[in-house]
Amino acid sequence: MARKRDFSLSAKRFSLAWWLSGARNFFWVAVITLLIWVYADLEMSEPREFTATLRLTMSKAQQTIIVGDADTAVTFSVKGSRRALAQFERWLTDNDAVIEIDVSEYSPENYAIPVVKILNDAPEIIRHGLEVQTAAPTTLEFQVDRLESREVRVEFDYDGATLAGDAEIDPPTVTVTAAASDWRQISRLPEEPEIRTAYQDLSMVPPGNEERRLTLVASIGDVPVQLSPQTVTVKFQVVQPTDTRTINVPVRILSPVEWATDGTWVEYVLQKKHTDIPWRVEITIAGPKDDLRELRPEDVHAFIVLKDGDKDALESWLERTVQVQLPAHLKLRVVGEMPSFEFKLVRREE
Repeated sequence: MARKRDFSLSAKRFSLAWWLSGARNFFWVAVITLLIWVYADLEMSEPREFTATLRLTMSKAQQTIIVGDADTAVTFSVKGSRRALAQFERWLTDNDAVIEIDVSEYSPENYAIPVVKILNDAPEIIRHGLEVQTAAPTTLEFQVDRLESREVRVEFDYDGATLAGDAEIDPPTVTVTAAASDWRQISRLPEEPEIRTAYQDLSMVPPGNEERRLTLVASIGDVPVQLSPQTVTVKFQVVQPTDTRTINVPVRILSPVEWATDGTWVEYVLQKKHTDIPWRVEITIAGPKDDLRELRPEDVHAFIVLKDGDKDALESWLERTVQVQLPAHLKLRVVGEMPSFEFKLVRREE
């Protein structure tokens, strides 16, 4: 019968077996201790500061929109394990430091929400097991508005030639979608809303028929809008090239006829906001060269129109765009945007 080795007996002190046994025990204790240290170091909770862009999106919404800038730069302090923070930092770098927040479920309203709450509800913060403790700015303000669609006329924007009649635009109108608040701003414009084609310089186009597929400018005034379709077909006939002429003319003030007799101008005086700017404008006019030569500066009438309601806005500055009237028998038109003046009616001092 084979003899079994008895490990229960202690090896002779300072013998080779004794040293080997001690080394083996020390090795396993060191390995386990090191693993515990590494795990504790990875899982140790500590705060870290990040800078990112908070981007509001409405991926699921069809009838609402975020008004204004959807991007906000934020700096925030995050608490979590070193491993989770390192993973989140890599994710943030891979996504260009952009954190998207879907607000599709928000109804049309003005909101002011703590940034800490928004970030802690973000899917990537939750997925990495992190907690946002502080953020700057502290509050995110934004507006969700209702979308409205309307049919708006398309205008061919060109210069440099006289056309035989009006250009044929297909389709003549497009569907314009904008926030309800933007439509209210558009309604305050002095002219009917229109969508313009991309500008076309026809000065080098020979006389004859032309057909072009043109992109539309997605804005009315300074208000950005959504368009459907985004392009139109324009057919036109060039008769002859045109030239331009710039004329400096005075701006006249047209007021309701009743003001001349009801004492309005006895009680009020018109005050301009920028007193260093004279009541004059430079107007660029385009048309056939013969018509431009015939045009006299005194035939160009530039004016702004006062309204009865202007007397009710004594504390605020009013802004009015200059309107221009050209001789009807000349084939001329104004080129470019007309300037505007800020003014208000002030009671005369007694």
